[in-house]
Amino acid sequence: MRAQEQEQQQQDSDATQLIPWKYCNVYANNRSPERLFFLFLGILSSNPVFIHQRLDEKVTIDQNTGNVVWDGAYLTAKFLESHVRDLQGKTCLELGAGTGLVSIVAWLLGANNVLATDLEGPHTEHVQRNTSANATRIASERQQAIQDAEMQVQAQAQGQGRAHALMARRKRQDQLKLLRLDSNNIRVAPLDW
Repeated sequence: MRAQEQEQQQQDSDATQLIPWKYCNVYANNRSPERLFFLFLGILSSNPVFIHQRLDEKVTIDQNTGNVVWDGAYLTAKFLESHVRDLQGKTCLELGAGTGLVSIVAWLLGANNVLATDLEGPHTEHVQRNTSANATRIASERQQAIQDAEMQVQAQAQGQGRAHALMARRKRQDQLKLLRLDSNNIRVAPLDW
């Protein structure tokens, strides 16, 4: 009986030990660890997200946030893409945004007001760097795609009957609504604990 109690105590002790967290996102491109490239396979596949990591910062038990993309941020971003898919017209708040990946994905999914927050100082600056670089680039790419699509619709309209061209134009306009993104719809603010 005493051996069983000791074995149970050892199992309980093993279950509550602190296990060091190690970043190991197998889906990220780790060729350049200071700048990761995330390519989502679903509806966000046309918009890769580039995330800068601060590898010069020491990660300790007291200071371990905001430096690198955590697995939880990547998995949350994947969850949003595969299960939520459409955040159009929604407002999103991310507390402790870290590198900003989840906020960027929420913005890509159409949220019209995204606020990414983190600790004041270098943490907030880091989130701002990632969100603004991605938002500016992606909004510009999407605007170009919209212009290209509108030119295609006009070219099709010239070669087809008026009714068919009107239906094609409406369908294309509906598709283009999904493409429009405003880089001003994602903001960063400091948390004050």
